[in-house]
Amino acid sequence: MEFITFKVICIFLFLMLMTSIEVLGYGFRLVGAKLALVALAFAIYNIMSLIARFSNMFQQPFTASLVDSAAKNGGLELLINQFRLLLLGSTMGVILGELLVPFFMKVFLKR
Repeated sequence: MEFITFKVICIFLFLMLMTSIEVLGYGFRLVGAKLALVALAFAIYNIMSLIARFSNMFQQPFTASLVDSAAKNGGLELLINQFRLLLLGSTMGVILGELLVPFFMKVFLKR
């Protein structure tokens, strides 16, 4: 079994995208508070959270298949390292989302 496969890359990108969307949702809440459009901000935040959670449903079967293939081939150490890579993807998604929050705040404050 290989360490980095197409499946691992897809899961990595899904996790990065999901966590970025979750963090950007909080930026919409801040914009709503600044513009006194709290209800709209909560609605947009809920839509973004729904999208991130929906994309999580696509990612979970891929992750489960990694566990299944590791159980068949006895590659527990490889699975642990792949999960560490996936945690790195989530961390990078949070960092990317945090870096993009000021940009999205400027864009949506210009109404």
